[in-house]
Amino acid sequence: MNVRKFLCLLILAGLTLLFTVSCGKKEEQPPDQVMADISASAQVVQGDSSLSCTVTRNPEGVGVISVTQPAPLEGLCFEWKGNGYGISYHGLACEASTPFLPSTSFASAIMNALEACETMDQLQIQSQEDGKTVYSGSSESGPFIITVDNQDGFIEQLSMEDLQLSVNFTRQTAS
Repeated sequence: MNVRKFLCLLILAGLTLLFTVSCGKKEEQPPDQVMADISASAQVVQGDSSLSCTVTRNPEGVGVISVTQPAPLEGLCFEWKGNGYGISYHGLACEASTPFLPSTSFASAIMNALEACETMDQLQIQSQEDGKTVYSGSSESGPFIITVDNQDGFIEQLSMEDLQLSVNFTRQTAS
């Protein structure tokens, strides 16, 4: 009789273990592609300064960063035109064939990081948790870390420690 109880308990323990393992947390999968071609709102903090802007970038690397806050800078636009660069502010515009912003400026750093994210082989997975994947990479502006939503591949956060830069992206759509 004791052998039967022991076997029943052993079978019950085995079934419980099997159920626990089969219902356990599934391994998270990183996105197939990081969305580097986007249209999004962004909250930018660099050092002691903060601002709001919109960021648009297409697959050809053409993009615009337009400042929306603070009020004195509203309407300031930085443009990457494929064959040139531009900056405009309330009707005043300047174009150049070479970049005029330093790579350490927030606008250049954002665009350079997005460009570096175009190919997944340049990114290294740092961690995965709660439906997000954290990658590290390097761009013309320096090393960066991005947090990406595993469902849609959109970058939610970008940080560049060397530049004291932090960017939170919201309301994203593919470009």
